[in-house]
Amino acid sequence: MVLEEFSRIGMGLMVAVSAAVGVRLLALARRSRKLPELVMAIASLGTGIGATLVVLGVARAEAQQPSSVALIYAGIIMTSTGSIFLCAGMWRIFRVNELWAVALTLVAGVLLVVSCSVLLGVDHSGHLPTEHPAYWLGFGVRIATFGWVAAESLHYARQLQRRAALGLAEPLMANRFLCWGVSSVSSCIAYLIYLGCMLSGEAPPAHALALIGALGLVSGGSMWIAFFPPGLYRQRAGASTR
Repeated sequence: MVLEEFSRIGMGLMVAVSAAVGVRLLALARRSRKLPELVMAIASLGTGIGATLVVLGVARAEAQQPSSVALIYAGIIMTSTGSIFLCAGMWRIFRVNELWAVALTLVAGVLLVVSCSVLLGVDHSGHLPTEHPAYWLGFGVRIATFGWVAAESLHYARQLQRRAALGLAEPLMANRFLCWGVSSVSSCIAYLIYLGCMLSGEAPPAHALALIGALGLVSGGSMWIAFFPPGLYRQRAGASTR
């Protein structure tokens, strides 16, 4: 029971930080009127709020409350929307001149739209529609999206670290991208473990719950540092004082 609560706390922190990042980026987008900030704001808000709605829907389903179906499907649609915009963010931030990134974003978008469209016509009595292939299609695409974020942010962090060694970039920025990459890797692994438990058809074992909780804490904490770096962290990471 304790490990179940720990896993919920860890994943809850990850979701809460994602929503907080979305709110901050949305405010920044209103001031800057730039597309990348708006895209990433929608991505973060969709992921954070959507995951919350799914959890609430599942809880209501267990309590046999009628609003569970609407909450679950709304959550799936929002998390899918967040994933689409996350792919668009990777294209606009890291691969703006790469046609393969455009194609990958379009493919992910089409697959997620198909998944959501099919699931809207499926009746699963208010529970997660895990018996339908369309659910696993969407789930797999969403996990892959986190993998793309991890690959791009870690690669860019490495590039910035090399430039920082030559005095051509700030070490703080390299560290922030590194933290974003660590957060994405942690989220990806946590969801893969959750996926494995669901496919097994059995309750998650104690070690899986502990690992999911720890990964959630790492993901949420790393994302917070990446987007809201504290003053002490800025100093230790070597932020410019100019």
